[in-house]
Amino acid sequence: MSLSSNFSKNLSSMRKSCNSTLTEFAEEISVSRSYLQSALNGSCNPTLDTVEHIAEKLQVSPDLLLSFPQKQDEDTIPLVFRQSIREARDHLRAALHILEELLPEDAKASEHLDDQQAIQPEADEDHSFL
Repeated sequence: MSLSSNFSKNLSSMRKSCNSTLTEFAEEISVSRSYLQSALNGSCNPTLDTVEHIAEKLQVSPDLLLSFPQKQDEDTIPLVFRQSIREARDHLRAALHILEELLPEDAKASEHLDDQQAIQPEADEDHSFL
């Protein structure tokens, strides 16, 4: 696989991981939409300056863009996307908090009791195997 093909696949993977449209992603990395489309299709050969520029905008090392495409894990997810994930998690926690406040008090108490029972073993269970 060529470096330009690696670049294309890695750039495409990063665009998908942030759920951006082509136009939004082009704006994020400060390139034209048409250039991004060419890069994603593998029909352009980016210069090293361009690779460095895009890597800087994505807060990744240039070698990540040029290396053989891999499954992304926590270490390879760019800082920009990790921040988006944290923000989404915070929004979900806030929504959960609001929902918990809307639940009737007796529903909260019974749900809490169910959670405690699931966590604590029954007193008469045999734990001699532990």
